[in-house]
Amino acid sequence: MAAARRLLDRTTLSNSVAAILPTSSPSLEARSIQAQASVFTSDSAIISDCGNALESSSTETRRANSTDSFKELYHVLKQQQEMDILQRRLRQGDQPMLPPTIESLRDQAAALMRPGWAEEGGARVRGVSGRGTEAGGRSNGNMLIGEANETAFILDEIEEDMYPPSGPESVQGGGSHEGLQQIKEHLTPHARPSSVDTKREQLRDLEVAFEEGTISEALGEYKEVQDTLFRTGKAAYLPVVKRQIFAWYGPMIEAMTALHAKLREGKWSDLGNGVGTYGPFLILVPPDKLAVITVNETVNLILRHGNQGVPLTMLLLHIADAVRTEVNFLRLSETYGDRVLNILRENGMISLKRVNRKAREALEDGVWRADLKIKVGGMLLSELHRVAKISPECVQDGAEEAHGLEGPEVGSVREKSREKRMRLQAPRLDQAGGGVEGGADSTDALTSANREAERPPALSIALESTRSIKKRGLVFLDEAVYRSMAGAADVQHYLTPRYRPMVVQPRPWKSFDSGGYLQLKSFIVRSQNSKAQFDALRGARMPEVYHALNFLGRVPWVINGEVLSTIQEAYARGLTVGDLPSQLDELVPPLSGHPSHPPPADPALLGAEEDGVPGRRAEERRLLRDRWQIARRVKKRNAELFSLRCDTEIKLSIAEEFRNHTFYFPYNLDFRGRAYPVPPNLNHLGSDMCRGMLRFAEKRPLGKNGLRWLKIHLANLCGQDKLSFDDRVAFVEGKMENVQDSAARPLNGHGWWQKAEEPWQALAVCKEIVAAVESGDPESFLSGVPVHMDGSCNGLQHYAALGRDEEGAKQVNLIHSAVPRDVYTGVCDRVIKHVHSEATRALGRTATEEERRQQRHARLVDGLINRKVVKQTVMTSVYGVTYVGARKQIQARLKEKFQEREKGRMLTKEEEQEVYEASRYVATVTLSKLAELFSAARNIMEWLSTCASLVARQGQPMSWVTPLGLPVIQPYRRDKGLLVKTLIQSVILVDCNDKLPVSSSRQRSAFPPNFVHSLDSTHMLMTANRLQGLGVPFTAVHDSYWCHASNVEVMNATLRECFITLYEQPVLEALRDSLVARFPDVAFPPIPQRGKLRLEEVKDSPYFFD
Repeated sequence: MAAARRLLDRTTLSNSVAAILPTSSPSLEARSIQAQASVFTSDSAIISDCGNALESSSTETRRANSTDSFKELYHVLKQQQEMDILQRRLRQGDQPMLPPTIESLRDQAAALMRPGWAEEGGARVRGVSGRGTEAGGRSNGNMLIGEANETAFILDEIEEDMYPPSGPESVQGGGSHEGLQQIKEHLTPHARPSSVDTKREQLRDLEVAFEEGTISEALGEYKEVQDTLFRTGKAAYLPVVKRQIFAWYGPMIEAMTALHAKLREGKWSDLGNGVGTYGPFLILVPPDKLAVITVNETVNLILRHGNQGVPLTMLLLHIADAVRTEVNFLRLSETYGDRVLNILRENGMISLKRVNRKAREALEDGVWRADLKIKVGGMLLSELHRVAKISPECVQDGAEEAHGLEGPEVGSVREKSREKRMRLQAPRLDQAGGGVEGGADSTDALTSANREAERPPALSIALESTRSIKKRGLVFLDEAVYRSMAGAADVQHYLTPRYRPMVVQPRPWKSFDSGGYLQLKSFIVRSQNSKAQFDALRGARMPEVYHALNFLGRVPWVINGEVLSTIQEAYARGLTVGDLPSQLDELVPPLSGHPSHPPPADPALLGAEEDGVPGRRAEERRLLRDRWQIARRVKKRNAELFSLRCDTEIKLSIAEEFRNHTFYFPYNLDFRGRAYPVPPNLNHLGSDMCRGMLRFAEKRPLGKNGLRWLKIHLANLCGQDKLSFDDRVAFVEGKMENVQDSAARPLNGHGWWQKAEEPWQALAVCKEIVAAVESGDPESFLSGVPVHMDGSCNGLQHYAALGRDEEGAKQVNLIHSAVPRDVYTGVCDRVIKHVHSEATRALGRTATEEERRQQRHARLVDGLINRKVVKQTVMTSVYGVTYVGARKQIQARLKEKFQEREKGRMLTKEEEQEVYEASRYVATVTLSKLAELFSAARNIMEWLSTCASLVARQGQPMSWVTPLGLPVIQPYRRDKGLLVKTLIQSVILVDCNDKLPVSSSRQRSAFPPNFVHSLDSTHMLMTANRLQGLGVPFTAVHDSYWCHASNVEVMNATLRECFITLYEQPVLEALRDSLVARFPDVAFPPIPQRGKLRLEEVKDSPYFFD
């Protein structure tokens, strides 16, 4: 671990990675090879000696103590080797390499099991089952692929034996011996380990350092600066953000040290109620780490929100989650229980009367309830609010910057707002004994300590009214502090996320709570704080779900360096290509010295006279109100722009960090079974920019049709996905000059690629196509750019299959057609026809007011409706979109249309009201046309909703098991406001635990979309497992399936076969039977009548996924 921590130094880190990965530097490469050779010679001897010793022991002994025997022999023989290596390295003048561990032996065995190993090492690998290819399997290199697909999961089996979920050092012996037997059998003289194994071992150490190092790195950096610049009076040379944050670290560390002392000394009355809940967790984490966690999480979240106010509850939960991660690191140790008890005993907290039930449960299983998190976060944030002050330089610099950017009016507005927030917060903090003016510190105003305390706090909390009677707290940085940080060059350093891509393959999922990152705790299903869900997962048998997630996690990725460089240049030049945000804020209209709050809309005031001119005051106040509303919207948009910039810079920073490395994404599921990469920022589920920067690490020859599929993919990215495949190819071939110009001069050429719907991905494909063509042999060209095949309104495809609906199947391409059908265009055409008819028909004198109102709205939008206006509503209709949701979606699109017509001018309040009314009308028409077109799908939705209602009446949540065995429980219950008192503020926590009654309305409305989501995830996981058996790298974004261009035909055939296999099962019958078995006294309605669709027709539909 000490070696891993040393890697956290940025310079050492980059050098370590360079030594691990291939490099073009001859001197570095030579040194690396020389060092690796010395390690591997000794390591092979150790392995050989261990194998010989185990060979001579009896079978019974090996079965009983294989792991212990191996470890004992290994460590005895390794001790001398480590000293030899250390002396040899020191004589060469190099730093000692990390010693090999038992993990490296597991990696060596895994390396032997990969396809094609025989060509490298000369030995044959057998499957775990011991069968040869004659046993009914197909041979893929040297991997056996049978019906059960057993050998595809050999790595999982070895992982289970050699590297149990609790970590490499927690092996207790007595386990299965097959993994060690595989090593012993296959480590022949021809199979001596290669340099790959040491690279893996060092990468694993590096991964552990990454996972553990975010907090430790910040702390180490602070201590180093404290020892140098602060003590020598040169802190002013630090960058702006670092200077301000480091100024808060010191007082916060002192506060946390004092907090630990109070907990140890039993002075719990000073800390308020609930210490028995949060005390054990605070005492387990060192004071300096608590300080860094609190400061970094707070600053990170506020900056990402553009200082528009972070909801207090959200911030407290984020802080507590970071503390929980640190506590969970202890759980990875086999001595976790003893360590916790020792720490608690030493600090006077071992009494069960003092450590309450909630704390004991959380210490045991690592799952923290929301109210516990609020207590922990509240305690830490209250201390930060007390000690974090504004530095004079920051106030001056920030005030000047704010004044220069926005003028005196806005500066005074924000100052008044800050004063208001401080007044709101001060009484609560004083009552808690920790306010700015409260407590013992206020007794001696003449001391320097009190002069420090009198400086205004850097944090403030405002109470914001919501639509309900309740108010919510919003946390802000002081405006001057925020301005100085937001414009600083080093702000990116403090926006680094904890969850990042992995430099080694994720730990395989073996159970619901063991898999993914090596150190960071995660669950296979993202927590909904449902004990029932965890209990169901704990007892579930779902090996195919585990295998599919493990396969997705083992797909290696790299950064597309050319695309990344282009993005970086475009961002530096301030270009807004694709989803790159603008670098410039919009100018806030001046308020001409008027007050910061909008004038009252009181008619009496608006109608008052001024200077004897009737209505003059009213007109001026109306104009002022309009200007104020526009200014408020502009400031909100500027804050959103800043958040977008932060998000973009995080993604670019991660991409740059991994530019020359292979990396992996660990996966888990949402409660419905949909798979997601755990790293939230840079992944292939992200934006067009993220996807454009990513490609498969493994490159494969394009083969006969690969170039054709690249061209089809480029056409899709350019919005030509409604053409036939041949026409898409023709579209790209007709634009080859533009494609070549885009590849050669992306930012200085004609910029054809920038007009694509997904420009950054289009650029990546342009470069790939040009490189393949210019290679002179496209079929042999090695390509790594993923090609996507997307479902056609996939939710409706699943409903059509469930109901065997022929008409619905035609609309969503389940049945063969010469060109792809576009369901969005089909609905749009019907909406346009209805709106035009309504707008142009003559109304007689007898027309009702409602008819006249509808015609007015129809005339307002006639000519504005297009496919884009209705697409989102059609897409989400099968996922339970409500009328309100549809109206919001259509309103957003219509607003864009109106602004285009007004050449970008912001709409007035009256115009926005017109858009709102028109969107209500269009939403009603769109939903009615959808119901006409997909009546069978609507019938199944109603049946599912009725079943959920009947279950909810029994006081139970709707639950089911997917065809792959994943248990799903809907978490929707009647939210209960739980008052949680903290030292910072009382928080009403919306609790949603299993003890609350279910919410009948939410159970009913959510079940149809959740059920279909569980089926589309099942289809994807089935496809992943089958492609794994075929040796085809694969990943997916829900209903968008990705593979190499050369494998598209294989993937297309496989996903169709899996879809048919899924719906050949009696899915709805199985659901109804399970409900009847659970609730025998409930009369569930019969399943809606099915159509006559033949599922086999899907095989012949070229545009089912296209």
